[in-house]
Amino acid sequence: MPVADSKTDDLRSYLALAEVTMAERLKQAVSDLRGTGQTMFAL
Repeated sequence: MPVADSKTDDLRSYLALAEVTMAERLKQAVSDLRGTGQTMFAL
């Protein structure tokens, strides 16, 4: 039975990349919808 390589099999590395990618995508969506500098909360 093969031994798992913890550096390549650790899902946290994929999740970290997904988090960064999703944040960039969200920034782009807000910009596309002209929401930059706006807030959802009444001041």
